[in-house]
Amino acid sequence: MKAALIGLAHAHQVDEIIVNTLTHDPVDRLRSYELLAETFQLAPKA
Repeated sequence: MKAALIGLAHAHQVDEIIVNTLTHDPVDRLRSYELLAETFQLAPKA
């Protein structure tokens, strides 16, 4: 997934990707964002 998103960003010459998770369950939505953050090694800002 990480390589695919980075590839899309390069192909479209963008430096930012906005992700919108379409799921009804808020727990699933939060988990999807947590997985993305882990994949890109992102940490919460203080």
